[in-house]
Amino acid sequence: MSRRRASRVVVATLAVALLAACGGGNATANIGAVAVRAGSPVSTALAEFDSVCGRPMDRDAYVAAAPGAGWVAFEPAAESPLGRLIAIGRAEIRDASTQTGEDTEGRFENSAFRKTANGRELVLLVTEGQIPGMERNLECGVYDLAAPAPTAAEIAAWTPTSANTRVNEQGLTVYGWQPAFREGFNRITVTHLDPSSPLSSQIPIAGLSITAFQGPTTAE
Repeated sequence: MSRRRASRVVVATLAVALLAACGGGNATANIGAVAVRAGSPVSTALAEFDSVCGRPMDRDAYVAAAPGAGWVAFEPAAESPLGRLIAIGRAEIRDASTQTGEDTEGRFENSAFRKTANGRELVLLVTEGQIPGMERNLECGVYDLAAPAPTAAEIAAWTPTSANTRVNEQGLTVYGWQPAFREGFNRITVTHLDPSSPLSSQIPIAGLSITAFQGPTTAE
């Protein structure tokens, strides 16, 4: 792996894994708009994302802000979907670090929190990874593993900026903004994988995720 390639190996995220599984990420969405219901599962997750992940901060600031917003720290079980997702990120950093030629190991730090909001069981993940000699990669994300897919109306009510990546196929829904529509982020992604999707055999976690990423995103 070249240093240029290694510098862009980011903490493994649900959005990245899903886009890879469906073959890239520019399929045309065909999602009909419906009325947005206040307090719906998707709008609840989006609001909770905004409350902690909505502005760029460093990892320590995200972790410090979470309890004040009602989040409680916990350790996901290794065999759980979240535990497997975290393990993928750790393995990506480890594997990339061994190919850089540096003597030091890569760094991977993860903090998980949970919260009940409007009857929804939500998870907040703050993950930072760094390959030796390279830029850091930081992601803050909110997950609802039982939420339905977001509608076009719910996304439009959240941001008027059109996504430049949209996917709606094989039970996978993705809205991606790169560059992000909020200053300080490289990428913001809203992703949903239906548990019955054929892609679920390739992905460790289903449901809804909203993630904001800070780090290098230059294409090869």
